[in-house]
Amino acid sequence: MTHFDQAFLGEHREMETRLKNVGQHAAQGEWRMAASVVESQKAHLLHHIDVEERVVYPAFESQTDDEGRRTLAFLRKRHLELPVFFDELADAIADHDEESLNDTLETLLRIIADHHQTEEKDVFPYFEPTAPLETVGIDAARALEEGR
Repeated sequence: MTHFDQAFLGEHREMETRLKNVGQHAAQGEWRMAASVVESQKAHLLHHIDVEERVVYPAFESQTDDEGRRTLAFLRKRHLELPVFFDELADAIADHDEESLNDTLETLLRIIADHHQTEEKDVFPYFEPTAPLETVGIDAARALEEGR
């Protein structure tokens, strides 16, 4: 596994796992823990999005075709939408509304899984060793790790 993979794929899997735990915390009445996880994961998400928007996506856009640019437009739209779901989770936690929390969490996890799958299949291969953007991938991985 490359440095880029370890940084980006690792963060994808960690986020998915931590978000799944939010529902468990709420079910056990651990609302403060659930709030803490949501808050920290939103901060990670915002940093992750920043690195992708500043480093990964522009480099990918410079190398891809029209289909890749359409995929990128979709991914960028998701980057605008995802933080809103974290706000909705925080609201549900503040209200101790387990049903709303679980509904929002289920939707968010589905969207994140799809988003991650699209990035991993269509974008990230451009940053692998011997790929055109390998050195950009190394820089992106470093930038991502600096914000952890």
